[in-house]
Amino acid sequence: MPHETAGAKVEVVYHYFLGNSQLYGDNDSVNEAKWFYKKLLALGFDKTTVCMVDVEDPKALQKHVTHDVNLFLKYLAGKGYTNLIVYASGSWFTSGRINKDSLYNNTPIWVAAYGTDRPGVDGAAAWQYTDNGHGLHTDFSYDFTGALSGVKEPIRSGSTVTDNVPNTAVEADVGKFLQESGLYTITADSVPVYTDPTLTGTAGETLAKGSSLVCVPADKTAHSLMISRDMYITSDVNQVTYMKG
Repeated sequence: MPHETAGAKVEVVYHYFLGNSQLYGDNDSVNEAKWFYKKLLALGFDKTTVCMVDVEDPKALQKHVTHDVNLFLKYLAGKGYTNLIVYASGSWFTSGRINKDSLYNNTPIWVAAYGTDRPGVDGAAAWQYTDNGHGLHTDFSYDFTGALSGVKEPIRSGSTVTDNVPNTAVEADVGKFLQESGLYTITADSVPVYTDPTLTGTAGETLAKGSSLVCVPADKTAHSLMISRDMYITSDVNQVTYMKG
């Protein structure tokens, strides 16, 4: 699934993880990683590729899967694929099925958590917050740290907001534009959606008055808010209202 970041194409590949050392021994996860590695080479994905490991199968996986996931991650990293991310439901992290603090080489996590205003897992690098963004039956996510684009930035302890995301407006524009992370409501009759943080490329859709959505600050100069990857709206107080963080 290629996408554009800062003018360059970034390749993101997905693997549905099924390794189970409890039933089949450690070689099960390692062999799965070997299979995935061979596919990466066969399809021409180089070592800048972001490799996402989807850990969610309740039947194939044992109760605690950190060890198995680490075997998979360690093998790929040893082959030079270091842009790794582990995707799972928030409940898998909070229940201890995956111990994020014990993941190999501090691999970042991508948390799926719907119907809430935050991921619910401390230190999440990315958050999939809906499977029906704007009624399009499409998963929408926030990439807080750049992990999905292969450019990882540090995050503050106890937060899911990145150090490089602005939280304050340009001084001259204080009171005119909003630059907070949290829940927003559309107050204008309609607000256009853009495909870039500078608000120059339109997405061909609008958000209706009364729509509520979680946003994070994007471009301080253009006064934009990110509503999902590659989708942005204005932070003009005449068009949107900040509800809560």
